[in-house]
Amino acid sequence: MMQRIRAALPHINIVLSLLFLTLVIIDHFNNAMQFIENDITKTLLFIFAILVIWSSVCLIILQRRAARKNNEREK
Repeated sequence: MMQRIRAALPHINIVLSLLFLTLVIIDHFNNAMQFIENDITKTLLFIFAILVIWSSVCLIILQRRAARKNNEREK
């Protein structure tokens, strides 16, 4: 169970950070929506979302490499 959560967590992080990036972009082009009013918050949220995507992709790559190594050892 815990291994499935570990495997799913980076994917969930990517989806949520893409959601936040979408909100920042929509807020930038359509000020009437007013999702986020503070410019500093917008900038920090954008940076956070990019970093989460980057770290999640790196984690997915590492997990797949480890799984391949384990499969090769079992053969």
